[in-house]
Amino acid sequence: ATCYNQYFTWNNNSAFYILAPTYLFQFYNNNVRVWDEWNNGWVGNFHSIKKGILPTQFAGSLCQKIGDLIYGDGVLFESTAEKNVQNDALDFVGEIDNKIDIKNTFKDSILKSAQLGNSLLKWNADGNGELWLDALAGNRFFVDLDSRGKVVGTRCYINLYTGGVKQKDGKQDSFGLVEERYYDADDDGNYRLDANGERVPMLVYKVYKLNAPANMFESNPSGLSIPFDDLPRQVKRALRSEYGDLPLDEPQQIEGFKTLGVYLVKYTNYVTNIPNIKLGESCLAKILNYLPKYDAIDSEETIDLRISRPKVIVPDFMSRGEKGNTNALDNYDDVVFNKIPNKSDKDQTPITFIPTPREEHFIRLKEDVIKKICGQLGVATSSLFSDIADARGNVTATEISSENSNTTLFQTNKRKIMLGAFNDCVRDMLVFYGYEPNVKVAFTPAGSSNKTVMVKNTVALDKSGLQSKYQSIKELHPEWSDKQVTAELDELGGGQEKEPLKQQNDNSAKA
Repeated sequence: ATCYNQYFTWNNNSAFYILAPTYLFQFYNNNVRVWDEWNNGWVGNFHSIKKGILPTQFAGSLCQKIGDLIYGDGVLFESTAEKNVQNDALDFVGEIDNKIDIKNTFKDSILKSAQLGNSLLKWNADGNGELWLDALAGNRFFVDLDSRGKVVGTRCYINLYTGGVKQKDGKQDSFGLVEERYYDADDDGNYRLDANGERVPMLVYKVYKLNAPANMFESNPSGLSIPFDDLPRQVKRALRSEYGDLPLDEPQQIEGFKTLGVYLVKYTNYVTNIPNIKLGESCLAKILNYLPKYDAIDSEETIDLRISRPKVIVPDFMSRGEKGNTNALDNYDDVVFNKIPNKSDKDQTPITFIPTPREEHFIRLKEDVIKKICGQLGVATSSLFSDIADARGNVTATEISSENSNTTLFQTNKRKIMLGAFNDCVRDMLVFYGYEPNVKVAFTPAGSSNKTVMVKNTVALDKSGLQSKYQSIKELHPEWSDKQVTAELDELGGGQEKEPLKQQNDNSAKA
């Protein structure tokens, strides 16, 4: 245990939690910090070198499985324009996705929201006006929400720099590059509006010294940031090397957007027992009592395998010595035999011997914990841990169907929470590039249902005349465009079912 724990490394993100705003300080330090530690694999007040409690990183692996389950076979982009009409915006989204991989960024945001309760999708623009999309974990940003839960301000930690005069303990000062987004307001806090009556989104970059007070963002931020000229030389050099002439402490309007260009992806709508905080909570929140059990059982198994070496019964001729030596095993008898006294030396009372559980017992103990965890999450054990499901023995078709229904319901509920952010993200991107925002994001159904069952149901509907061949193909291949579906219909000889695509008017195709 000591050797293992000495080689295990983890991230220390304590500076972030120190900088939490006053009204969120307790939530981030009592909740988010704990989720972060378990997800990372090392909990300081539980895992111990001296006590032999080993980190398993089981919680992080569980978050990964949950994220994959929610994402399923991926997302797709669908047209919201009039049926049978060519949608230039849909084709453009496909081109942008090929460039910057929007779908994979969505997947990353789902994983990060499962880990810490939320994540942040953020559009960024380069000097040529080209956008790219980031997914920030919940320990990289703070967000301000209005009464409806809409984002009205963000503080994102872009990078960390170390430099300057060394402190007494030998450490150097740390400086954080922060990007703040907000809506422009007057001195009384009233939003400024543009000619169209829209709020004006603003952005500013600042550098903070990370030993600032915990409520630094609640006081006067402009007085707490460090001007570029006052930064240590090596921090200046690093900033210029990575970001060029990035202006510090100079607010600028976010061109091309009517919003802040940031979107909060939440795992849940609320935080348990703290309804006024609408930031979402981790998938680990309701299973924290089971995570120590799993790691403790795994550590006990490792220690048991290390110190309780199996003993073997050997025949008499193997223990006979030669030439007067009565014990051929000599000093190796402790490896072969496990000698246990039947009475204590002090008071000669009987000693009760309880054998240590072996590997199969530890497996059952861990499986029991996993089943309880899946029950708390509302997910079928077979959806996350197929090896455990395979070992259950005879399971009825009704039980399997019920489990699959629970998993599908879990996916559907989580996807509903996250789709709003994904759709807002794509809509703002289309407006930025001058297209009508008539594209929506949807999850493919393939990841939440059995393909064989889907085919049978689709064929039955088609044969009964309750839906067209076009709709049947669209259901089986939701990721296909209208052109691809029409081409498939032509090959099947059913192209007459759907009218040819009509070109949209140029004025409606672009803003």
